[in-house]
Amino acid sequence: MLHGETRDDPNAFESVLTFAPEGAATRIEMHTVFPTKEQRDKAVEKYHAIEGGRQTLSNLAAYVTEIVRKGVER
Repeated sequence: MLHGETRDDPNAFESVLTFAPEGAATRIEMHTVFPTKEQRDKAVEKYHAIEGGRQTLSNLAAYVTEIVRKGVER
């Protein structure tokens, strides 16, 4: 995923999600790459990017769990 104001935003950063089977579950890893160390540091310090990423993945896990639960109840 490309995060930026426009497609050619020089401050845009990229997040890559990797899905891999792990037993009966799926492991999701998210790696985010910034154009500069300074932009990365700002995202971590000012916008709490690491915690935000964890929350995003946690919300996704809850959503998928809910979908699966509803599918089983039908």
